[in-house]
Amino acid sequence: MARHPTQIQHRSGSVDHLYAEWIVELRRKGRSPNTVYGYERVYERNIRPTLGKLAVTKVNTKMLTDLYGAHQARGLSARSVYQIHACLSSMFTQACRWGW
Repeated sequence: MARHPTQIQHRSGSVDHLYAEWIVELRRKGRSPNTVYGYERVYERNIRPTLGKLAVTKVNTKMLTDLYGAHQARGLSARSVYQIHACLSSMFTQACRWGW
C-alpha cells in the first residue's frame, strides 16, 4: 500500500494541516469544484474556529459531540450539522489511511 508522502511529517499535525492536505486530495481525485467549495465553506465556518489549531491526535469523540451540539444550539439545521459531520468523517478517515 502506498504511503502518503507527508505521513511522517504530520503525525502530530493540526486539524488545519489535515484539512489542507485532504482538500488537495479531493481536487486530485477529481471532485467537482462545487463539492470542494461546499467542503471549504463548511470547514472555514463551522470547524476551523473550534478545532483547527488542535493536533489531530488530540481530537476525541466528546469534542465532536460538543461541536455538533453547539451548532445545533445556535440554530443550525440538522442538514448543516450533518454536513459538518460528513466533512470531519471524511477528513479523519483519510488521516487514518495516511497513517496520521
